Amino acid sequence: MTLPRLLKWLAGIFLALVLAMFLVASLFDWNLLRAPISRWVSDTTGRSFAINGELNVEFAWPPCIIANDIVLGNAAWSTEPSMAAIKRLDLTINPLRLLIGKLAFPEITLSEPHLILEVSQRGEPNWRFKTQDKSKSLELPNVDRLSIDHGSANYRDPAVKTDLSFALKTREASLEVTGKGQFKGLSSRLQAHGGALLSLRRVDNPYPIEASGMLGNTKFSIAGSLLDPLHFKAAQLNFTLAGNDLAQLFPIIGVPFPPTPPYKLAGFLDHMGEVWTFRRFKGTVGQSDISGDFAVDRSKQPQMITANLVSKQLVMKDLGGFIGAKPGLQPGLQRSPPEIRRPATRCCRPSRSTWKNCRRPMLMCNSVAKTSSASACP
Repeated sequence: MTLPRLLKWLAGIFLALVLAMFLVASLFDWNLLRAPISRWVSDTTGRSFAINGELNVEFAWPPCIIANDIVLGNAAWSTEPSMAAIKRLDLTINPLRLLIGKLAFPEITLSEPHLILEVSQRGEPNWRFKTQDKSKSLELPNVDRLSIDHGSANYRDPAVKTDLSFALKTREASLEVTGKGQFKGLSSRLQAHGGALLSLRRVDNPYPIEASGMLGNTKFSIAGSLLDPLHFKAAQLNFTLAGNDLAQLFPIIGVPFPPTPPYKLAGFLDHMGEVWTFRRFKGTVGQSDISGDFAVDRSKQPQMITANLVSKQLVMKDLGGFIGAKPGLQPGLQRSPPEIRRPATRCCRPSRSTWKNCRRPMLMCNSVAKTSSASACP
């Protein structure tokens, strides 16, 4: 037999095997695999798992697996029986990567997924599974494209009075989120638009985001990028903030401010590690204008606040609390003396009684504000 004829025979045999496999797979009842798959997921996660609807495989390139009515059980301590539910899951799988023992999905589509993320009173998150090492993050398979249609999610942490509901969807690979509920006891709402959902996993690629919302009486908006967003290690954002009283920010950011009149501020928010910096901001507090840089280092105990502020017109009743005066004190009245921490740096602490139960940060004024009525740190 000549070589060309041998090659034709081999090609014919291979094609016949492929057709036979395709025929067998087409006639196979894939629902028979629902129970084995459910047992494997349950053994791996320590949670109940079920595919309650039809399971099917469409043979194309790449092959597509379709599963309906998927339910993953919740942690034993939760009052909610299910942590996740998906009405329909469509995923394509890369067979070549599977041959070398790696899972890779060119595309995943989730229809009507619902996810509950919650933290117990003892601080246990429900997304920590049985076999997961607490010191290691969960390793996920490679996914090229992820689409969400009519998704929803809830986040609850009763210890800090947080209960939020979100609506999720993707449009042209970008993520759109709307949310509402209670955040640290404050009525909250959110609208956000971000980049491709899967790029959240890229630590080397900034994730673009635009968001606006309200926390209590505080309005905010951001536009910029997050670096390694799943671990929130860094951020570079244009930021606006407006509210009735700077003191109301304490339950949100954990930094106590003295009471103030209504304010509106805009600037650039830079976050790196434990240091948050509000750079080149400007705005008004009451009738006073204010601008400069403001940084909080949360790695210090107590946390350190450093400010370089400038005011062209300062009204003492607006910002007097920052220099030890009682809020509302008019210029010319006696102010409480600042507490000196270091010979070379003038440091001030508010004397408002409402701060007594707070871990007060040390406020270091790197430069004296220029004012028409009083300096920022006397």
